[in-house]
Amino acid sequence: MPVGGFDDVSGSGNVVLWDKNRAGAFFEALADDRQIPDDLLTR
Repeated sequence: MPVGGFDDVSGSGNVVLWDKNRAGAFFEALADDRQIPDDLLTR
């Protein structure tokens, strides 16, 4: 899942923020049974 960053939320602690634009492309590729583009992967 494309990560947009991290934040500290009062009462919850550290959380991961989604990169909404890249997440859309990521899940669209999954839904269409296509390979996830390399620029959406972190290795």
